Amino acid sequence: MRISHVLLITFCLGLSIFNSTAATIVYDNFSVVIPAFAYIKATTTPASVSMTLNASSAGAKISSASNSNLYLKVTSIVLPGKSRRITAKVSNSTIPTGTLLKVVSADCSYPATQGDFGNAVLSGITLIKDVDQIIVDGIGSCYTGTATTDGYNLTFTWQPNDSYYYTMLSTGAAASYMISLTVTFTLSDNP
Repeated sequence: MRISHVLLITFCLGLSIFNSTAATIVYDNFSVVIPAFAYIKATTTPASVSMTLNASSAGAKISSASNSNLYLKVTSIVLPGKSRRITAKVSNSTIPTGTLLKVVSADCSYPATQGDFGNAVLSGITLIKDVDQIIVDGIGSCYTGTATTDGYNLTFTWQPNDSYYYTMLSTGAAASYMISLTVTFTLSDNP
């Protein structure tokens, strides 16, 4: 019986030593931060879109010119319950008298994207100097991809303004001239 008590005491002592070293737990607190941010970029910066108004034959009306080479890329993290929009305006330049410059955005392309992309204003808008106009609305947290054709594809159309008379159209001082227009795109919080 004496041997069994010694063995029992040795066994219990061994368990208490084993438990005290195996039960050491350490805690550490850390925090993670996801800030709200908004980035926007054109396919290339500065983006170059070229269009020429022309008539197809004698007696024909001047036809419109279109270009769909520009894509806008967006990375956005919004606050809960908030959304963003993309606006466009002509800035630092004037659209030639008697003509209109229109832009329409397609919905975001989806090959390598994720999130809430909002909705493009598919009817298109006529750009006005220094007046922001919404082309995509309701953007949440998302990224649109970085490839050349990822993002929101924009189609620009330059056309004669049918509410003006042709007498308003002019080439300026030379037989033909090129006008450079600056279109500014802004990604901003919805009010």
